[in-house]
Amino acid sequence: MGIGTITQSELANFVKACDELGGVGSSNCADLLSDFRYKPTSIINESLDPFSEEYVQQQITLYSEISGRTLDQQINEFTGFDLENCINAQNPYAHSDPTFIAKHSRTVLQAVELAQLPPNPEILDMGCGWGLSTEMMAFCGAEVTCVDINLQFLDLVKQRSQKRGHPVCTIHSDFESFQSTKQFDMILFYECFHHAVRPWVVIDNLTGLLKPGGKIILAGEPIQSFWWKHWGVRLDSQSIYCMHKFGWFESGWSLSFLQQLFAKNNFHIDCRKKIGFDGGMICIIQNAEEYQAGKKSITISNTEKAHNYLRRWRHSPIFTTPPGRFLIKIYTLVKHMTLALERKLSILTNSK
Repeated sequence: MGIGTITQSELANFVKACDELGGVGSSNCADLLSDFRYKPTSIINESLDPFSEEYVQQQITLYSEISGRTLDQQINEFTGFDLENCINAQNPYAHSDPTFIAKHSRTVLQAVELAQLPPNPEILDMGCGWGLSTEMMAFCGAEVTCVDINLQFLDLVKQRSQKRGHPVCTIHSDFESFQSTKQFDMILFYECFHHAVRPWVVIDNLTGLLKPGGKIILAGEPIQSFWWKHWGVRLDSQSIYCMHKFGWFESGWSLSFLQQLFAKNNFHIDCRKKIGFDGGMICIIQNAEEYQAGKKSITISNTEKAHNYLRRWRHSPIFTTPPGRFLIKIYTLVKHMTLALERKLSILTNSK
């Protein structure tokens, strides 16, 4: 039998029960959490502007209800660990499960591939944490600037990168305060953007830090609308556990809200499903004009390839049969329609 619906007064016992079974992520907790539901007492008015400070404060009140703390990320986002052990371990987590490390590594490498980076790119790793993402990107040939609120994490990243000869720079900052005079080919948020209380402020600050053609990548982030139409603290068992035990701010957003958020800074967001960690999304964000120009270029390039291919092969024996001649007719029709569409797109583009 599961734990069922719990309220604020039962949070301490909930965390204790999970810990007795090995922690909220343990398979031993599966039965306990099978029917978990949290019933908040704080009221969230979802008709408010989700970017307004009033709505933010309502979500912070709910966070405080669950965590039992005042929101202070300089204190509450701290994670203690054995620094020396992690410095000398094979991976920064000092984790011995190859499947766990492979999943995280694959997700980071997938993000790098999707960014279509130039050689020797400069990458900003926001919320680098233990630094697995930093190591993977530096291994791929990048110069990486790491940002984290936890000084111990930065010490770990710095010492591990020095041992490996990786070009890594560390900066101590929270998300909303971070500023830089450098520009980057890619800005990565790996399993950390959901700790931002006002993510639109973060993106406002980062907008000028992308080089032409640069991209922001979100990976391992909770994009869903289970609890809130726009955004808010997540009410699943693991998020409730982490907020109450550690004090972490655990939020999530609907895809439509993220689209609004990035559109405010003239970004296009493309979220690819089932390619991230455990089948999650990876989102590629880039300047809207650059996205449209690239999309048009790819479309025209593919069309030209098809035209060239069929021009070479239209006199082949396969196209002299009745079915082949029919295919030629279909191809010719599609070709003229495509060229007409491309001309219209060109006229519209040039008229702007």
